[in-house]
Amino acid sequence: MSAGPFVITVYWPAKALSPNARVHWSVKSRAKAAAREEAHIQTIFAKAMRLPWAGLQYDLACYPPIKRHRDEDNRLSMLKAYLVGIADATGIDDRYFRRGAFTICEPDKARPRIEITIRELNREHFGP
Repeated sequence: MSAGPFVITVYWPAKALSPNARVHWSVKSRAKAAAREEAHIQTIFAKAMRLPWAGLQYDLACYPPIKRHRDEDNRLSMLKAYLVGIADATGIDDRYFRRGAFTICEPDKARPRIEITIRELNREHFGP
């Protein structure tokens, strides 16, 4: 078993990552690539690369730039590229990711961010 949990901190997602954003496909593509790369690098900085885990659970702590209600489904959709970057760095297919706690914290205008805490899940969490 590896150490853990690991905390990966990424910037607040770009507006282009919202499923409701009406942007050119190339703008959205660049935003996804940037988010994926950022999460990959931050996962390496957290020393969470190439984990020998069967799967992982991730908890989300969101520190938005302003206090505005956002739909939970949209928030999760905006984070997909970050999760793929974590999958790249850990070597765990993201189909073996399970969401845990989803916390909306007080706004942090100076440093809006998402803190993603990952911990190991064993094989029995995934069925046959």
